[in-house]
Amino acid sequence: MTEDDAATTSDGGTTTVESESTTTEESTTATTEVPAAEKEPDLVVEVAPDGFTFSPESFEISADDTVHWEWKDSGHDVRVKESPGDSDWTGTPGDATDTYGEGYLHAHTFEASGEYGYYCAPHRSLGLRGSFTVR
Repeated sequence: MTEDDAATTSDGGTTTVESESTTTEESTTATTEVPAAEKEPDLVVEVAPDGFTFSPESFEISADDTVHWEWKDSGHDVRVKESPGDSDWTGTPGDATDTYGEGYLHAHTFEASGEYGYYCAPHRSLGLRGSFTVR
């Protein structure tokens, strides 16, 4: 019994107070968006399958398609070089010094049409860059 469950009577004794809890079920019509990482990808881009490339390096997808970037090697990231003004894609979390290991997954569902460019910050000078178009 907790302190909240007991009450003092006028004669100095204690009595147990039982509290009722009610559960309210709420019906909601709102839909929950499935995170991009949990969606079946429309395209998979391998990050560094042979060291310093994205595979494919360039591609075209439709609006609302989901892309998964899958790390095949450690020490890489995905930084956005260019994207349409209404895009919400920011690349991998963190800043340019944050890299990820083999097996890491970065996923995004693209809604904004236009041209996109990206790169791996530590290996940009080695040509680790990619681009794609969302139609």
